[in-house]
Amino acid sequence: MKIFPPFRLDPDNQCLWRNEERILLAPKVFAILDYLVGNAGRLVSQEEILDGLWKDTFVQPEVLRKYILEIRRALDDPPKNPRFIATFPKRGYQFIARVSDGAISSITSGGSDPHAHLNGVPAGKSLVGRNSAMGELNRSLESALRGHRQLIFITGEPGIGKTTLADAFQADCEARGLIVARGQCMEGFGGKEAYYPVLDALGQWMRGPDSEAVVETLLRLAPTWLVQFPGVVRPESRAALQTEILGATRERMVREFCEAVENLAAQRPVALILEDLHWGDSSTLDLISALARRRGMAKLMLVATYRPVEVILSGSPLRKLKQDLLMHRLCREIALERLTQAEVEEFLAARFSDSGLSKLLAAPIHRRSDGNPLFMVALVDQLVEKGLIREQQGRWLVTERIDRLDPDLPETLRQMVETQIEHLGAHEKSVLRAASVAGQRFSAWAVGAALGEEPNVVEEACENLTSRQQLLRPCGAQEIAGEPASSQYEFRHFVYRELLYGQLPPGQRAQFHLKIAMRMEGLIGNGDRPRMELAFAGELASHFQSGRDYQRAIRYLILTAGNAQRRYAHAEAVGLLRHALDLLPNIAVDSRTALEIQILERISDALYAQGELEQSGEIDQSVADLAAQAGLKAAHVNALTRLARILAFRDPERCVALCERALEVSRAYEDPLLEARTEMLTASWRIVTHGWSAADGRIGESARDRIRALSNGAPAYYEILFAHVECAMGRYEDACRTAQEGIASSLQTDNLVVYLSAHSSLAHALLHLGKWGDLLRVIGAAQNTVEKNGNAPWRGIFQALLAWLKFQACDFEGAGNLADALLASHTEDPAGQVRTMAMVTRGFTFLSSGAQEQAVEILGKVCTRQLRPRFFMDWYWRMIARLGLCHAMLNQNRDEEASMEAAAVAEAIRATADPALKAAARQLEARIAVRQKDWDRARGALEQAFSSLRDRPVPSIMWRLHATALDLYCKTGDSAAAADHRARAASLAMELARSIPADEPLRAIFAGSEAVRSVTGDTPNAIG
Repeated sequence: MKIFPPFRLDPDNQCLWRNEERILLAPKVFAILDYLVGNAGRLVSQEEILDGLWKDTFVQPEVLRKYILEIRRALDDPPKNPRFIATFPKRGYQFIARVSDGAISSITSGGSDPHAHLNGVPAGKSLVGRNSAMGELNRSLESALRGHRQLIFITGEPGIGKTTLADAFQADCEARGLIVARGQCMEGFGGKEAYYPVLDALGQWMRGPDSEAVVETLLRLAPTWLVQFPGVVRPESRAALQTEILGATRERMVREFCEAVENLAAQRPVALILEDLHWGDSSTLDLISALARRRGMAKLMLVATYRPVEVILSGSPLRKLKQDLLMHRLCREIALERLTQAEVEEFLAARFSDSGLSKLLAAPIHRRSDGNPLFMVALVDQLVEKGLIREQQGRWLVTERIDRLDPDLPETLRQMVETQIEHLGAHEKSVLRAASVAGQRFSAWAVGAALGEEPNVVEEACENLTSRQQLLRPCGAQEIAGEPASSQYEFRHFVYRELLYGQLPPGQRAQFHLKIAMRMEGLIGNGDRPRMELAFAGELASHFQSGRDYQRAIRYLILTAGNAQRRYAHAEAVGLLRHALDLLPNIAVDSRTALEIQILERISDALYAQGELEQSGEIDQSVADLAAQAGLKAAHVNALTRLARILAFRDPERCVALCERALEVSRAYEDPLLEARTEMLTASWRIVTHGWSAADGRIGESARDRIRALSNGAPAYYEILFAHVECAMGRYEDACRTAQEGIASSLQTDNLVVYLSAHSSLAHALLHLGKWGDLLRVIGAAQNTVEKNGNAPWRGIFQALLAWLKFQACDFEGAGNLADALLASHTEDPAGQVRTMAMVTRGFTFLSSGAQEQAVEILGKVCTRQLRPRFFMDWYWRMIARLGLCHAMLNQNRDEEASMEAAAVAEAIRATADPALKAAARQLEARIAVRQKDWDRARGALEQAFSSLRDRPVPSIMWRLHATALDLYCKTGDSAAAADHRARAASLAMELARSIPADEPLRAIFAGSEAVRSVTGDTPNAIG
C-alpha cells in the first residue's frame, strides 16, 4: 500500500482510497498512477510509460494525456497548481507528493460511496434512511458466504437511491474480498442485445485483477461466453474454440454461465450487480432465472435494480419472473420508500454539521421533495448555489427567513433541472443537449461530432460541469482501435438526460443522431471494421433510425440480430429483424424487395435454429412468392431450396419436387454456378429419397465438377449431401475428402447441420475403408457436439452408427445394448431413420448370436415397412435388412425361401453402384451355393464379389469374403486355396484391428471374437 495523504493506492484491489472513500479507476488509469507513484520524485518520460504499459503495441501519446487527465480528476489535482503530478511539456510527468508505505484500514459495515451525495448520502457517511435495506443486503450476503445463493431485487421510483444502495453494497463486497462485477442495462437497441448487462459485467472481470482466473474458467467451462470476447482469445486457440461451440444453444449458454460462475464462486465468493433491469433483454432474464433455480451450494449473490413502473408500462417479463421467484422463495425484494421528514433532517444534519439548520430546513425540503432523495439533494444544492444557505466563519447560516425560503423552491425535480440549465452558458447548454442525444453515457467525440467541434473543446466544457458537480460525472475513457482515447461522461441521473433530450426540436435531434452515427462509422472503419461494426451495431441502428436514415438503420439492425444469433438468442434476433421489417416502408421502393427478402431469410434462419420448422418454412414460402413476383430468380431458387431443406426430413417427396422446381427456375436465370448447385442438390435428394439412379449419379458428378471449376468457395450443404451419394457410388475416398472439406467449411460458417451431416457421411465412408479408429474419433467428436447442445435427433443417428460399427467389430453385446436403448427411446411407427438403423443392427446381432427367430422377426419388419413416409437413405437400410433376412433364413434351413429372397435382393442391388452392397449380395449367393454343394456357382459368385471390390477395396467386407472362400475351399478339399484365403482374411482382420487404438476395448473384442480367431488360427495376440 502506497500512501500520499489523503490518498492510498491499493494494488491488491486495483483502486484508490481517499480516507474511507473508495475511488474506482479504469485498469490502465490505475496502472499509470501506480507506475508514477512507484517512481515518485523522478521525471518519467512519455516513452517510458508507453513502453512499460503498452509493450509491443503502438499507442499515440494522446492516449496517455487522456489518462493523466483522469488521474488528475481522481486526485483533484489542478494541472496549473499540482500537488501530486507535475507535467513537463514534451518530456513527461513526475509524481511530486511524498509517498510512504502502509496498510489499508477497514471499511465500515455501512460501506462508502464515492458518488453517494448524488442520491442523498454524503460521501463517506452512512446511508440516510437505508439502514434497514443495507442490513437486509448484508444478511443476504452472510447467507451467500455460507453457500446459499442469493438473488435480491432492489426496486423503487427514479431517484429513490437504488444505485446508491448498490454502490455501498459493492464497496462492502470488495472490502470483504469478493469477486465483484457490475453490468448496466441500456435503453434502445443496444440495451436489448442479448445478455448485454452480463457481458458488460464479464468485460469488467476480464479487465480486472481476476482476469486470468475468469478467462481460464470460461475457456474450460463456458466457451460459448469466452468467444463473445474475441480480443482475449489467442489466435492458436480460435479454431479449437470454434469447434467446441459449434451448434450451441441458448440453453447451453445459460448452463455454461451458471457452471462458470459457480466455479469462480467456489474459489472466491462472487457478487454480480445488474442495474436498470427494466431495460433488460429476455436472455438476461432467463439467465437470472436459471441462476436462482439451480440447486447446490454456491457462494454467489446477484443484486438487480429496476423501476417497477417501467416494467409494467413496457410489459417486461421481469414482473412475472420476480413474482414466480418470490412465490418459490428463490429471491427477495427490497422496495425503497421515500424518506421521512426525520430522515431528511438526518441528511441535513450530516450535510450542515454543527449548524442547527437541519430542524429549520427539514420541513420545507421534505414538503417540496416529497422524500425523493435525488430531488432533496438537488434542492439543497440549489439553495447553497443561490447563497440562501451560506458558510460563514466555519458555520452554516440561512440568509433568508424560513417562511420566505419555501416559495423559492421548485415544485418538481424537472423544474429544478430546468432552472439549473437556464443558468448555464450557451456553449455548455449546447454540449449537454448534444450529449443527451449521444446517450446516458457518452464520449466526447460523439458530442463533438454532433456539434462539429473537436473532442478537446467538448472535454473542457464537460470538465467544467463535472468540477462543479452539475448534471455530469466522469466515467473513464473509451478506446476505439486506431483512435486516441476519448473521455467519457454520464448524466448523474436519467431525468437530466430525458429533460435535455426533450428540449431539442425534432429536426435538430434527428440531425444530431445522424452526425453521431456517421462519425461512429468513420471511427470503427479505422480498426478491424467487421468486428467493430458488430460491437457498435446496436448503437448505430438506434442512431440511424432516430436520424431517419432507415436504410442504414436496417443494415445495423440485421447486424445486431446476427450478434443475437451468435449468442443463440434467436428470439431476440427475430424481434430485431421484425423491427427492421417495420422500417422498410421508409426506404425507396426499388431497393425494398431485395432488403425484405434478406431480412425474411434471416428470420427463417433464426426460427429454424429454434426448431420452429413450420414457421421457418412459411417464411421461406413467402420469400419464394415475393421473389417470383419481383422476378428475382436467384432469390427464388434460394428460397425454394431453403424450403426443401426443411421438408427433407418431414416430406422427402415434396422436398424433391421443390428442388426440381428450383432447377427449372435456375435454368431460366442463365447463371451456370447457380444451375450447377441446384442440379447437384436435386440429383442428390432424388438418390437419397428414391434410391440409386445412374442418371442422377452422372448429373451430380457433372454438377460437382462444374461447381469446382466455377467457384473456389467452401463446400455448401448441397455438396455435403453429395458425399452420401459418393458413398452410394462406392467412392469412399472422395466422400471422405468432401466430408472433411465440409467440416472445415461448417466451422467457418457456424453451420451445425453441415457439420453433423459431414460427420455422418464421413463415418459411413470410414467404415467401408476399414479406418475404424478414425471412425470412432469422428463419432466421438460428433457426439461431443451433440451432447453439449442437446441435439436429440443427431444423438440417435450417431449412436446408431456406433452400434453398427460395434456389430461390424463383432461386439455383439455392445451393439445389441446400444440398439435396444435406441429402440426404447425411438418408438415411432412406422419406424424412422434411427429406429430402422437400430432394428437392422439388432437383427444382425441376433443373427450372429444364434437367435435366428428374433433376427427374422425384426429384420422382416424392416423389409415389410410401408414405403411412406420415407426417411434419409431408407432404401439402403432396407437392402441391408433383406441381406440379413436371407442369412437368417438359411440358418433356419429355409433354403428355398432364402434363395428366392436372395435372387430378388440381388436383382435390386445390381441396379445400385455400391460395390460393398454388390459384394455382400455375391457373398450371400456363394453361401447359398455352398449349402446346395454347387461348388462352381459358389466359386463364381465369390470371384464376382472380389472383382467388384478390386478397384475399391473395402476391408470390412473383404475379410468376411475371404472367410467365406476359406469355408468353401475347406469343403472342396483345396487346401492351397484355403490357406491363401485364410492368410488374406487374417491379414485384413489384423489391419482392421490395428486401425483401432490399442487402449480402446473394441480392439481386443474384435481380435478375440470367434469369427476372427477362426481365420487367425485362434491366436488373437497376433493382432495385438
